[in-house]
Amino acid sequence: MKALASNLIDENQIDDMLRRIFLTRMRLGEFDLFENNPYNNIPSSVLDSPQHRELARESTSSSTVLLKNSGVLPLQLSQIKKLAVIGPNAHPSDPSVYLHSYNGQSSHVVDILEGVTNAVYSNGITVLYAQGCDIQSNSTSGFNEAIAAAREADVSIVVLGTTSDIEREGKDRSSLELPGVQSQLLSAIHQVAKETVLVLVNGASLIIDETLASAILETWYGGEEAGNGLADIIFGKVNPSARLPLTFYSSNTQLRPIEDYNMDKTPGRTYRYFAGQPLYYFGFGLSYTQFRYENITVIPENAKPTDVVSVSGYVSNIGQLDGHEIVQLYVSVPTHNDLAVPRWSLQGFKKVFLRKGEKIAVSFSLAPYQYSTVKLDGERVIYPGTYTVTFGGSQLDDSKATNNVLKGSFTI
Repeated sequence: MKALASNLIDENQIDDMLRRIFLTRMRLGEFDLFENNPYNNIPSSVLDSPQHRELARESTSSSTVLLKNSGVLPLQLSQIKKLAVIGPNAHPSDPSVYLHSYNGQSSHVVDILEGVTNAVYSNGITVLYAQGCDIQSNSTSGFNEAIAAAREADVSIVVLGTTSDIEREGKDRSSLELPGVQSQLLSAIHQVAKETVLVLVNGASLIIDETLASAILETWYGGEEAGNGLADIIFGKVNPSARLPLTFYSSNTQLRPIEDYNMDKTPGRTYRYFAGQPLYYFGFGLSYTQFRYENITVIPENAKPTDVVSVSGYVSNIGQLDGHEIVQLYVSVPTHNDLAVPRWSLQGFKKVFLRKGEKIAVSFSLAPYQYSTVKLDGERVIYPGTYTVTFGGSQLDDSKATNNVLKGSFTI
């Protein structure tokens, strides 16, 4: 009511919000008779069903981001006799670590140690486990056991990260560094391991030394099938395709103070304004195969402010495996009277599946709203000038991306 009294919003805006709320409640059947609401007739037998657990497993594998791969992944079972699984998030005493918060209760949460063991037990591979350290403790008393396991194994899977005790709604972090002595544990394992695969279990950006691992996987808080879903990626049952929904920074100094929300003030906030060199770009993610983009077309090249602009091109799978690709469309708008505008803005993405050697066309439509600029007073305008678009599997400046990015433009 204070906002209404201060003319920050009007009654029409409130009505629009209320319509959306009540429409959702109507769709949920909240105003129907109990017996007429189909959601009230769902039997408890479907809870935790095999179909639901398979969906949970697929959700984990499809959201896991491959951040680095020096050729070690996917692991070939025929070439491994011993695997080490190390780290505080590999086999936590409380497996709800993988559920984080705002979750239901699962009958069984598959942790990463269990998932890796499930994937290799029939192949006669020995799995060694060592916790190494706690999430936040500064104790290194478990390092020797972890180092011994890594020295003995053909590959060491090191599982680090955070928990809801460190990051959640209402609990912010003062640093993006790995908590406790986790970075030191990774360094110690790297020095003795034949191959190191780093797995991150977390919900926000982390600062890591990527030189300490041959491969890096961001698996987030993977849910009740976290271990099995991750194992599907590690051993090649699933080809990774996910992309980062946020920026991974190289240092804490790349972040503006939390009290300063000036988006474009150097080095800039979020991928839209950040002008520095991050550790990993928003939209970044690798695959076990490789894709190539060609023949971008922008129609019309000379547009009116009311035009829908079409951006299209071709993507080919030129690698050796079938896989999904996330085609991304970014837009950069012209500046006007020194008004701060985003460097890039994601205005479309499509997930497409391509078999090895396949080539397909992908297209996007840009409505005027998507290439408009927001003035300081909140008004959306479309200024004359040249608008740049990019079409590819990552941002244009991302040097770690293995796929090319095409660039086009249109003029208003």
